[in-house]
Amino acid sequence: MPGSRAVALKAAEENSTYDTLRREILSLKLKPGEKLSENALADRLKKGRVQIREVLSRLAEEGYVVVYPQRGTEVTLISMQRLRQAVHAHIVLEQGVIQELCARGLDDEQIHRLAGVMKNAGTLKNDDDITCFLETEEHFRYLIARLSGHEHIWEVFRTLDCDIFRVDWLTYQTFNYSSSYSMASVERTQVESRMLLNNIRRGDAEAAVLICANHFNAVAGNANLLRGIYPQYFMD
Repeated sequence: MPGSRAVALKAAEENSTYDTLRREILSLKLKPGEKLSENALADRLKKGRVQIREVLSRLAEEGYVVVYPQRGTEVTLISMQRLRQAVHAHIVLEQGVIQELCARGLDDEQIHRLAGVMKNAGTLKNDDDITCFLETEEHFRYLIARLSGHEHIWEVFRTLDCDIFRVDWLTYQTFNYSSSYSMASVERTQVESRMLLNNIRRGDAEAAVLICANHFNAVAGNANLLRGIYPQYFMD
């Protein structure tokens, strides 16, 4: 039993370190192309080098960092090719999930859970709010997949979504929290979520699928715009 507690504690500490570094990459506190030092990260996060190395290996599997032999570790640049693949994967896979939910229907408790997620998203007043908003949006879409019994598709998204998250974060941050563009973007996302939920509840698969496709196609469009503003963050 003591050994089990030690393993659980180690896993919790590793997950905490992973969450910290992932959020720093998604919010561009660790910028695309930035070199990472295991020693510096271990000192800053007060963790051992072995744990840092394990977390970096996990982040590398998910596309957040890349390890170059003899050169060290760097935060990955945003890849337009990988972004387009992620957008395509979301549209195709979530389309199937949405169509199935529309055919099956949701009960009142499930609708209440989904509605409650985006209701608690809040407003964007600082960089941390942007990250929390994106995590809320991710949870909303994960819950839709889970309610359909297809939460396993998130294993696919896990290795693709790092660029979608960074583009979304840049979209909100670049155009300022109080600007009409930023507020329109946030409100549009919230309206999309409500419309998506309403159409699933009504069983209108065609409308729900279109909302999903438009959302992710907009991400690709924003990426093209942001690439012109931040060419140093993009690789292709």
